[in-house]
Amino acid sequence: MLLLASWNIRGVAEGLSDDGKPLDATFAGASAQGTFSVIGEALGEIVRREYPGSSLTYEPGSNAGALIRLVQGEAEFSFLSTIMAQRAETGAEPFRDKLEVYEKVSTIFPPVTMVYYVIVRRDFLEKNGVATFADIRNKKVPMHISLNQKGNIEVYHGARAILEAEGITEEAIKSWGGEVFYVPSGTYTDMIKDGKLDIVITAGYYPDRRVIEMQQATPVTLLPLLESSLNAVSDALNLEHAVIPKSAYDFLENDYRTLNLTLWVVAGPAATDLEAYKFTKAVYNNLAYFQNVHPMFKGFSAELMPQHGPFRLNPGAASFYNEVGLSIPKGD
Repeated sequence: MLLLASWNIRGVAEGLSDDGKPLDATFAGASAQGTFSVIGEALGEIVRREYPGSSLTYEPGSNAGALIRLVQGEAEFSFLSTIMAQRAETGAEPFRDKLEVYEKVSTIFPPVTMVYYVIVRRDFLEKNGVATFADIRNKKVPMHISLNQKGNIEVYHGARAILEAEGITEEAIKSWGGEVFYVPSGTYTDMIKDGKLDIVITAGYYPDRRVIEMQQATPVTLLPLLESSLNAVSDALNLEHAVIPKSAYDFLENDYRTLNLTLWVVAGPAATDLEAYKFTKAVYNNLAYFQNVHPMFKGFSAELMPQHGPFRLNPGAASFYNEVGLSIPKGD
């Protein structure tokens, strides 16, 4: 039986009771391929397993478009990152208007945390006698670099922030005789392999099959980043520090210091507390399935589900976490 939900001071929806009925909702997605679609399709299957007859429809689109639809109440669920929220709240490109993300959107769980890294061809380093971005900047070495697609807000703006924190702008690269490419992962992987790209700044899990594929075609490594640069980007974009262990790739001689990129599954104003509760319950009860969908989900666990970063935790999700005894961290 569905009871009316009320709020307590901790932001938990009280009085919720699972009605066992199918969950029918729209998930405003990003790309039709890649990480976003893999997560979206997996979540749809999980909801159907927990509530037979359900329809959690993943509708691909753009990152920004998905968030706009969510805030405007055209979809119940979507993805969110700190970078996306920051740009939406300030009305920065590609958003034309400011969105009240922190007020209208709440987190359910973070299904995946990726890391940023800078892939570089070893022959580029050896040919030019460089080992860091500082060396490249000081020598004004012409380089061909990819920052991913501009429409991939999290990766592109994170990559651009890393580059600028190292003292290099896109305009400077062009003035040195280099070129900046805005291409997706499949394209930049082939370009590195074919010698058409020297450097890629991107984000992903590890070990990343794209990096392994590049290494099999031509020697590559990860270009180290200054601690001061990581601190600057962390402060500017609200990203946490991270480490890729040297054991992740056989070409790494040391651990690689970098930053995390966390993606949250979030609810908008169109989602009821009960829908969020049931969505959360479905994922919790089907963790083993989710962890086996893709290697990037291996580290996802029940204990990580209540993590909400700087965002407000959805009261329906919070209700379920309290019910099963999971610890809910305080807001950042």
